[in-house]
Amino acid sequence: MFIYDEIIKEINKLNTNYSFNDLKVDVNKEFKENPNQIIFKNDKSFELGGGTLHGLNISLLTDENIEKDEVILIGEDLSSLKKDKNYARITIASIDNERIGKNNTLYQNIRKFDYVKYHFNLDGVMVRESTFNQKESILVSKNALKKDKIDFSTLGSYFIKNYKALPFIKNVKVIFINNDSYDYASLAKLIQKEENITKALDHLMNKVKMDCHSCSLQVICNEVEKKVKEDFK
Repeated sequence: MFIYDEIIKEINKLNTNYSFNDLKVDVNKEFKENPNQIIFKNDKSFELGGGTLHGLNISLLTDENIEKDEVILIGEDLSSLKKDKNYARITIASIDNERIGKNNTLYQNIRKFDYVKYHFNLDGVMVRESTFNQKESILVSKNALKKDKIDFSTLGSYFIKNYKALPFIKNVKVIFINNDSYDYASLAKLIQKEENITKALDHLMNKVKMDCHSCSLQVICNEVEKKVKEDFK
């Protein structure tokens, strides 16, 4: 069991409360990229996760088998959206244990996996990441929606292609959410739990000198250290 598997179980349990659509995955299609694009207010059709709306993102690795790449949608596809909405993206990827590495290499690869989100260059779609408030939002241009018929299948396939460029990634499941009734608050708590685990791993790998008795991460560090020793002896 990998260090994030308990969180994945809780996310799966949360998502069983909602209906979903299993979308087409095509990582081999020709994606038009525009790394320097800016979508202005007058150019956008809508924004997901902007302003005071929920804009959540969590990316998790697991050593459990994911049989195939998947794009799942809980909510409406882009062509059906008429206004800004709450948004979340959950990414779960299976790893090659022999390639993920150990100790500091393991930590660096976890970070590389997370940093894929900063290299989303699909033309007509702008993904904005805020490290300050851990927020992800997506702007879709009017042209991309009407002319290019952009949809979540395309977005998910593009994300998967980028994730699978990492040699330690096997298969990837991307879950997009914009359902108004979704429990975003519970997902936000799980995201905080994941962040604490990653911080604890950072402390362990870099041997940060701390007063463990006064640190709020002490219990989490102990759990992470135990799990790392079990999985990566």
